[in-house]
Amino acid sequence: MSARALVLLHILGCCCGVLSFKISDVFPVCKQNDDQCLSAAIEKALHYLCDNGLPELKLPKLDPIAIPEISIGTKGSAADISQKYIDVKLHGFKKASVSNAHLDMDKKKLTFTVFAPQLDQVSSYDFNGRILIFPIRGQGKAVLSQSNVTVYHTIQLETVKKQDKDYFKVVSYVISTNPSKTSFKVDNLFNGNEALSERVHQVVNDNWKILWDEAKADVDLTYAKVYETFAQKVFSKVPISELVLQA
Repeated sequence: MSARALVLLHILGCCCGVLSFKISDVFPVCKQNDDQCLSAAIEKALHYLCDNGLPELKLPKLDPIAIPEISIGTKGSAADISQKYIDVKLHGFKKASVSNAHLDMDKKKLTFTVFAPQLDQVSSYDFNGRILIFPIRGQGKAVLSQSNVTVYHTIQLETVKKQDKDYFKVVSYVISTNPSKTSFKVDNLFNGNEALSERVHQVVNDNWKILWDEAKADVDLTYAKVYETFAQKVFSKVPISELVLQA
């Protein structure tokens, strides 16, 4: 499998027409079923895309990943809050590694694991609701930092034919994000009451696991949609014959 597959692979973690270049000119090519080579190829593609993007496929740089808005409605025992993040930038994939990559051609399923030592989501925020015992309402800047983050990617594919060539199409893209630690820092809470803001930050960060578990499904779904868009941009332009090499 080629590193063009890596593009598709980590997109990561990434219209029919004629390309002015070959994916193999940019990324290395692996034999089908060579999972070790495939993992290395995806990792190289991820790092390349973080630094350069791929204008030929209308792929932006992936570090940071830019998202106009993320909306999360958390209703659970630890939080009942509407969260809106605007002008989101996710930093950290430049230092990520990729492992356990596998493409099952029979089942049309692609899986791989991305590990990032540190991911930082920087944005503006708009909160309204409750976190633990604290009523929360405010707008300002927010930073969500996660360390030792493992993200599992599962992409279900199907084959479509265009102009007598077979292409992959994403049927579903699922991720599971698993950090060893999450911390939150937001400004302008409680109309500038720094003492109360500091207390809330301490309690929230001490109880990060409970809060993350309740928000995780919405966060994973949002980022999976972004990665699916990246992946489909590759699949729609590059035929399977240029992505997968026979063993």
